[in-house]
Amino acid sequence: MLVLYEQTREPRYLDVCVKHLKLSEWDMGIVVGRWGTIEGHAYAYLAQCLSQLWLHRLQPDPRLLQPSRRAMDFLTKQDGLVITGACGDHECWHTPKADD
Repeated sequence: MLVLYEQTREPRYLDVCVKHLKLSEWDMGIVVGRWGTIEGHAYAYLAQCLSQLWLHRLQPDPRLLQPSRRAMDFLTKQDGLVITGACGDHECWHTPKADD
């Protein structure tokens, strides 16, 4: 929707993201493991972050940066990366244990 908005400048596409999907309000924490539909799914979380960063370029709002900052902090400061450089196990957030 954000790409459509950037290409057409039709407000209805931006409205879907802002008013219907409430992209500015999404601020989920990192959930290790799989719980429900998005909770724990690393790539779904990062896709939401990417959408928020894209929206931030159009409508700057510091709230839109918080989930991305949380993800980067988890990956770089909280041992959220596995040795291969991936961010999860079976597409879920994962923190290695001592015996991994």
